Amino acid sequence: MSEIPEFQVRLKKPGLRIVKEELSFSNQKLTSMTYENLKIGSLSVENCEFINCTFRDIKADKACFGGGYKQSKYRSCLFENFDFRSTASGDALFENCTFKNIFAREFYCYQIEFINCSFSGKIKKGYFNKFLPYNLETSNRTENRLIGNDFSEIIFDDFGFRGGGRFRKSKITYGE
Repeated sequence: MSEIPEFQVRLKKPGLRIVKEELSFSNQKLTSMTYENLKIGSLSVENCEFINCTFRDIKADKACFGGGYKQSKYRSCLFENFDFRSTASGDALFENCTFKNIFAREFYCYQIEFINCSFSGKIKKGYFNKFLPYNLETSNRTENRLIGNDFSEIIFDDFGFRGGGRFRKSKITYGE
């Protein structure tokens, strides 16, 4: 097993696991933390809250932003130069977040909510769902909020917004 780089050792605390190529968070409330310069097989988040955190220069082959039975929350976070694939994105709320120069190879958002976020970069394939599939409905909601977002600087390839009414107060452009 290879040695964990020093910056990762410094971040170790209960609820944070770094195992081989996996960065895993469980039952954490983290404020003003920075995670950067990572190439990992997977990012796994379960029942967490991130406030004013930065995720910079990260490549994740798989990313689950909200696993488990409770919604994970990201408030005023920055995702910069974040390259990921997320076919099972989980249940997560992103509020007032900035996604700067991201590259999403796949981003399927069954239970993801975005409120007042801005996006730049490229999303190759995926969709945002307005309504939760019947088997994913939680006790507190049946639909995802997509409100007040700025999609004017992101390039969508094979991507869709499913369910109608999802662009409330959002800026959207299509094509390169």
